[in-house]
Amino acid sequence: MTEDEIMKLTLNELTDHWAIDAKIDYNAIGEESLKTSAIHSKYLKILALHGAKHREALRARAKIRQLRQAYYDGSIDQETEEKYGWKPFPYKVLRTDMEKFLEADDIVQKADVRVSRHEDMAETCKAIIKEIGNRSYQFKASVDWQRLMAGFNA
Repeated sequence: MTEDEIMKLTLNELTDHWAIDAKIDYNAIGEESLKTSAIHSKYLKILALHGAKHREALRARAKIRQLRQAYYDGSIDQETEEKYGWKPFPYKVLRTDMEKFLEADDIVQKADVRVSRHEDMAETCKAIIKEIGNRSYQFKASVDWQRLMAGFNA
């Protein structure tokens, strides 16, 4: 997958990919075992990209929260307001009420959504990679089962 494809991937599509990749053909354990590295690499790449984007989104959210706080408390300069296309806020929000305004702010909420999206993708990839690490135990259990069944049939 390319970086663009990974960034366009939704959480639902990611879990759909995993549903396909997670299937093990127990009649071809050797081939399935060889696929493990490629599958691990795929999800590690997705994790790395979304982890980096998550950190970037956290920094952007912190900056936008700071700017919006300055907007609400009246300390923002006119040049910055014009740069972002914000109309002057007619009131001065008290420090005790600031968090309420920031939580309800559409711009801050959009930044929160970006942070959450990348965080969800990264956390899902971590869970998938953990499961990939357990595949060797599944393979061993399958081989042991096949040996046991071969002994009963002998």
